[in-house]
Amino acid sequence: MAEMASRWQQGAPGSLTVDLHGASIAMTSPHARRQRPASLTASSSKWPMSPLNSRGTPDSSVRRSKNVFSSTMMGSNTPARRRSAGSSLSHSVSLPSIVRPGSSVAKKSLLVKRQSLSTALTPSAGKRGSAADNAEDEIGAILASLQEVPAASADLPRYSDGFAIRELLQDGTVALIKGSWLVALSQHSSDERLPRRQDMPPEAFWEVDDLMVGNDVRVGHEIVAISHCWFSPHDPDPDGQQLATLGRFIEAWSDSRAGLLPSRMALFMDWCSLPQMPRSSEEEVLYQRALDSSELWFAHKQTCVWQLTRMPDGAMPYRKHGRAIFEEAAATLFWSPGKLLDLASVQFNGPCPRGLEAVRTCATKRQPPVAPKALAAALRGSFFP
Repeated sequence: MAEMASRWQQGAPGSLTVDLHGASIAMTSPHARRQRPASLTASSSKWPMSPLNSRGTPDSSVRRSKNVFSSTMMGSNTPARRRSAGSSLSHSVSLPSIVRPGSSVAKKSLLVKRQSLSTALTPSAGKRGSAADNAEDEIGAILASLQEVPAASADLPRYSDGFAIRELLQDGTVALIKGSWLVALSQHSSDERLPRRQDMPPEAFWEVDDLMVGNDVRVGHEIVAISHCWFSPHDPDPDGQQLATLGRFIEAWSDSRAGLLPSRMALFMDWCSLPQMPRSSEEEVLYQRALDSSELWFAHKQTCVWQLTRMPDGAMPYRKHGRAIFEEAAATLFWSPGKLLDLASVQFNGPCPRGLEAVRTCATKRQPPVAPKALAAALRGSFFP
């Protein structure tokens, strides 16, 4: 470590490059930190897609929660070797390349690119205090926190290209609701309720070729995924509150830019978009297939996400529900301004501004993507109706 500190002072101005088992780590000295952020690079790895059932039982959801980012969203999981007392700190890890500005990792000036990294870090004995030691500690801590997160790329085709969306719509696995139909239903009567998918008329749903051109959503059209909690075990909206909120906000949001109309909006809402109980054997096949791609609607770059986070008095909070936790985690992967809106202030007949003011009122702040272990812990303590 003394030799490392010496090279820190004698190497290229303000930098030190260390080779750790094939991974080149360039660290900036305190004198050059503003000019050259530290970087960690390694070789690219292929991303295999794998399904995730986000709507399973509590046990299966927790058991499969490690795959939320590793299997479905990022690739196959890579095991990590933990340190025993007195032994060297050794990790066999794959790090994601989706670190976002504003996250804790980015604030520490660590830019993680595409990689499949296996590296060993051995902490030195004795007192630690040099800049090199602190940088190594910092990298080691980040590696430890991400030890089960495999390789990924921010430009994954599954979440930028619309081929997966088209496939799910074309074979009838998922049905998207027309915004204009939902608005009309909400305004028809205060007693109206959202019907389950099997009870909805054909004209309520989008045909894939009316919504998409090739693998892209048509210009001026929007796909919106609704993240909400079920207010009862058998009906998510027994009092029609969620229907009323969505009907009002669809109209308000349509004024946020020219050419955006309720008739050009396609909504994904599990109760109306997926076959519900009781299901036939054919519907059960569709339902299970839809679950395998449940993250797609919330993580995809061509979709927006609206959260209905306000709950009735005495009900369990939104972020204690396992489904809501999963959907919010997926939505933070490729966050962009206006992609994720929280409609809490509009719910239960709250004021609903129109146009850009509606977007500003419901805008959310960027959050760092959730690491698999943190997500698994949150799901273990969550509620699944």
